[in-house]
Amino acid sequence: MSELQKLGALREKHNIWIVADEVYSELVYNPVKHISVATLSSAIAARTIVATSVSKSFAMTGWRLGYCITPFVVQQRFHNGRRSVPLITLKICSERCARDT
Repeated sequence: MSELQKLGALREKHNIWIVADEVYSELVYNPVKHISVATLSSAIAARTIVATSVSKSFAMTGWRLGYCITPFVVQQRFHNGRRSVPLITLKICSERCARDT
């Protein structure tokens, strides 16, 4: 059983959430492959928040352009909470990242 499978089993046993920091997922070199914990099963994906960023893979460290992949219920909570947090992203950074994804 892989480490990710053990993590998935632990998540199911204790009914907990997984928050996966995958900002370096694009910086993996052959023969190693990145596997997101959220891809193991739909049950695991339903209780996983994947935090990632284009800043690292596009050499824009410090530009703070990140995002989360979440179940819909978490998206709603993030959206409601975001109203009280100022979010500022450089326009050129957002446009370039949108074109390349």
